[in-house]
Amino acid sequence: MRVFSILALPMLCAACVTGYHQSSLVGGYSDLQIARNVYQVTARGNGYTSASRVQDMALLRSAELTLENGYRYFGLADANDPIAAQAIAAAQDEAFTPSDEEMTVGNLNTTNSEIDLNPHVMYHVARPNVDNFVVMYREPPTGVGIVLDALEICATVGPRFEVDCLADSATSNAQEN
Repeated sequence: MRVFSILALPMLCAACVTGYHQSSLVGGYSDLQIARNVYQVTARGNGYTSASRVQDMALLRSAELTLENGYRYFGLADANDPIAAQAIAAAQDEAFTPSDEEMTVGNLNTTNSEIDLNPHVMYHVARPNVDNFVVMYREPPTGVGIVLDALEICATVGPRFEVDCLADSATSNAQEN
C-alpha cells in the first residue's frame, strides 16, 4: 500500500497541472480583442504549473487567434515598455487609445501565495502567469523586433497540449467562406 501511495502521488500531481483551456479556477487562458489586429492574451497557471508551460499556453493561444483572424504572423509586446506601447498603437488597423488598466500588462509574472496549512510550517506557492499584447500581421514586418510564424507555433507547441490549431483554423476559415 505504501509503495502504491508513493507511485500514485506524482500521477495525481500531474493531473493538477493547468491544461490548455479557457480560464477557470485552476488557470487557463483568456483573450481580449483591443483592435482588429491586436489582442491581449493572458495565461495563468496554478501551483503545479511551470512558468514555461504557461508561456507555451500564451504562445499557442496567440497563434490560434492569429490564424482565426486571417493573419499568419504575430509579435508580442510588453505594454509596460513605452516604446512597445507606441509600436502597438502604430501597428493597429484602427484607432485605439489604451486605458490605464490595459497599459499595466506585463510579460511573465508570478503570483505568490503563502498557505498556512500547519501553524508551524508555511508553504510558498508560485502561480505563474503571462500577459501579452499580440499584434497580428499578414506579412512579416521589418524593423518590429521578433515576429513569430503562427503556423510554426501551432506545429511545435500545439502537440504539447494535444491541440491541432492548424485543423481548427482551416475549419473556422471554411465556415466563414
